[in-house]
Amino acid sequence: DDTSNTSIKDFILECIKYENKKSPLSDVKILGLVEDKYKIKMVRRTITKYRKQLNIASSGERKRLYEMELWGVLMIKDVLQYSKVIAIVGLSPNPTKDSNMVARYLKYNGYKIIPIYPDKDYILDSKVYRNIGDAFMENDIDIVVEKRKNKAVLDVAKEIIKNIKYAKNLKALWLQIGIINDEARDLAKLHNIYFVQDKCIKIEHQLLFDWYSY
Repeated sequence: DDTSNTSIKDFILECIKYENKKSPLSDVKILGLVEDKYKIKMVRRTITKYRKQLNIASSGERKRLYEMELWGVLMIKDVLQYSKVIAIVGLSPNPTKDSNMVARYLKYNGYKIIPIYPDKDYILDSKVYRNIGDAFMENDIDIVVEKRKNKAVLDVAKEIIKNIKYAKNLKALWLQIGIINDEARDLAKLHNIYFVQDKCIKIEHQLLFDWYSY
């Protein structure tokens, strides 16, 4: 009946929520767990049907997604661990702005900050550059962080490629939370630049290295 079906679906959700991500539960294994709990006999295709109704991927696909997620985390850790110089496009001189708070945190944790901003000569005691190209010519930049919206992102990606001969140390183009641009991603990957989007570099650093906030 509907009640028992709902109960079984809830149980399937619970099983998958706490499964070993390295070895996700197959429909056959879930079937065994359901039969043991409810003391009933079912067939695997019923479990598969319920899983699909819950919009849950197969065990193989869940494992692949986990491996992709793990690989991404390890890549981000490597980028942050082996970088020293971070350019922040749109770094505001206003200490109440997110970009300034992120920059202060990164500086506090040992990174050299390169501000890219249309105004001011210095921000956080660092020389301000009007564009990323000029910044590349005078600094060995490891990461370019972009916190502005989509059109600006693509422009920055194009400017990086235009000045790629000066970007010998560049490890990543990083888009902050809420910023997604697949065109910029494709352009970066075409030139072997690691690409991160929709993630805060400050939060990721805290999660990976458990360092104190500024």
